[in-house]
Amino acid sequence: PRERVHLIGSMRTFDQVLKFVDENLPGMTVIDCVACIWQLGQAPDKSTHDLFTHPSFLELARKLAKSVREHGLDSRSISNLMMAVARLKPAQPGIDALMMLCEEILPSVVSRATPRDIASNAWALVRVNPSNRETLKLLAREATLKIRDFNELDLANLWWSFASLKFVDDTLFSLMSQEVLINVHSFSAQNLSNVMWAVAKLETPHFGTLVERLGKVVASRISEFDSQALSNV
Repeated sequence: PRERVHLIGSMRTFDQVLKFVDENLPGMTVIDCVACIWQLGQAPDKSTHDLFTHPSFLELARKLAKSVREHGLDSRSISNLMMAVARLKPAQPGIDALMMLCEEILPSVVSRATPRDIASNAWALVRVNPSNRETLKLLAREATLKIRDFNELDLANLWWSFASLKFVDDTLFSLMSQEVLINVHSFSAQNLSNVMWAVAKLETPHFGTLVERLGKVVASRISEFDSQALSNV
């Protein structure tokens, strides 16, 4: 029920989430399980706990894996799960198994992924499994098909993720460049700086027109850029 997901979303600590799991696991749906993993990823105290020694988390992970393999998972839930795993990863290195589960299922649902899902999945790979080139190729193909549906934030985040992984897809990048040039005046300073950083990181010569145009836009809007954004450009 939606009310249960909202309740999980109100929890702020590991202990609250794991207590909920302990008391409700038998009746939890796969969406409830994903919501719990997501909330654990947001918890400020995640570095003070070892999830993989906690019985409630182990049971949650087992139930989630079993349910996903039996019943599947929609593209948004996979995106949320991958992002949650990415946020947990620095403090919980053993959580890789959940990312492997997501990557196993992603090909069957990626055709239904939104631009936000695609950008989020790419971001998660940066954090958890940067060597998975096959999943990156899958995301790049889907992004190419849906490029007209990307807004400025998702487009900038996709640039950032692919650049962080030094992953180049010429067809996609050509389309992404066109979209940036068409909509450049709608980009926030932060999104512009992320695209500029990505282009510089990739060191690909055919971005010359894009770099020149972005440089002019940044110069005309320089007062909007804080020190972090300026350091990217």
